[in-house]
Amino acid sequence: MHRRPDRGSGRVRVEVLCVLCTCTAAALVAFGACGGDGTAGGWDGVERDSAGITIVENFGTPLWGEEPLWTFHEVLRIGTAEGDPDYQFGSISAIGVLSDRRIVVADRLGHHLRYYSADGTYLMTVGTPGEGPGEFGSGFLGLMVAPGDTVLVIDAGNSQAHAIAPDGSWQGSFSLLPRDGFRFADFDTDLAGTIATVHAPLSTDEPGDTMNVILQRDIRGAVLDTLGWVPSSRATSVQGDTRLRHYYRGFPSSTLCSGGNWVGRSEAYTLTWYAPGGRPARRLTLRRERLALDERDQAMLREWVDEVLKEQGVPSGRAAEIRSRIRFEDHYPAFRRLNCGPEETVLVQRVRPLREIDAAERVLLRAGPRSPRPPGEPEWDVFDRNGRWLGSIVASWDGEWMAARFVRDAATGVWYVYGVERDELDVDHVVGWRIEGRMPS
Repeated sequence: MHRRPDRGSGRVRVEVLCVLCTCTAAALVAFGACGGDGTAGGWDGVERDSAGITIVENFGTPLWGEEPLWTFHEVLRIGTAEGDPDYQFGSISAIGVLSDRRIVVADRLGHHLRYYSADGTYLMTVGTPGEGPGEFGSGFLGLMVAPGDTVLVIDAGNSQAHAIAPDGSWQGSFSLLPRDGFRFADFDTDLAGTIATVHAPLSTDEPGDTMNVILQRDIRGAVLDTLGWVPSSRATSVQGDTRLRHYYRGFPSSTLCSGGNWVGRSEAYTLTWYAPGGRPARRLTLRRERLALDERDQAMLREWVDEVLKEQGVPSGRAAEIRSRIRFEDHYPAFRRLNCGPEETVLVQRVRPLREIDAAERVLLRAGPRSPRPPGEPEWDVFDRNGRWLGSIVASWDGEWMAARFVRDAATGVWYVYGVERDELDVDHVVGWRIEGRMPS
């Protein structure tokens, strides 16, 4: 199959128009200079060719300086703790946005999808618990919006992907079980409807020596193309008969944009653009020092691991053995994750040091110490399609555990972004924001 390359009340308030509201710090997108005079249009970097690949080096001053570029205005909020059950969520595992801005919500505890109109009105529920047609298994449910607004559902419990038509009817399924030495690991889709699945080798004894392959597929599961390769995670290593856990070693991250793929490993702030067909065509770098993983961070992570082990009722002997296998890196990764944004931009999330997170916030971090990735800042770096650093945004969406979903209104040309927030009562909300301001040309 794959060859390794040579190298809110009762019902819920569903629409809040903030046309004249003042943006808060969490809603303002501001591009701030990190050096130099920050003059708009004066890009601080160089572009050169290296063996047919365009290298774009960003030295640290954003292209648009301190000019405010975008503002986010909340236009939608769905979710309530009580009242109409059509607006209550058990646990949101993914969201999708159709071309007409209908919102599809995957609820892994409810084993179903919920559809809402662009203004947040409940439309229908698709799926029930089970293992047959029209049913979803227990566990993670992921979503991809394919061409024609077909929704592709990743059903981890049944090891299948299901195609759902825009009217909610079931179109068929295909298997995600391991094949030819590879297992399904991740998925992605871009604004043009390209579908990709990421597959990792079944043998992971030496994860630093293995490669994940990124495949383009159609909604029936047929492989159309290879979009690229990326080294596997190095969160674990094997020492004799012992498997060690490393916090926080580098990990792969990728995002589809316009049929191609931005890919990076987090040991360094370097991203590679694979053009459609899998050819590496462009590489960007950003000059920024990595954060030290200091003694305070290590102590907090040990405490966090202890909390999880206690919650899970792990016996003391087993817990001590797990703690003995933890290893720490000297520095945090250079970034946390990637996300394709409006007008072919690529967004790169910054890492948040553990020492800045209090106990209450740790409860809201779903992955916690089980994740190979550290927590993320709400701040994201933004690069244009050529790889030039435009500046940084402070995002309103929850970038910790779910990718933001961007969509452009076909009639007005206005961009919207959708994400998930979890409040202090542990209630999930789907939130939408309208993006205002000029886009990169």
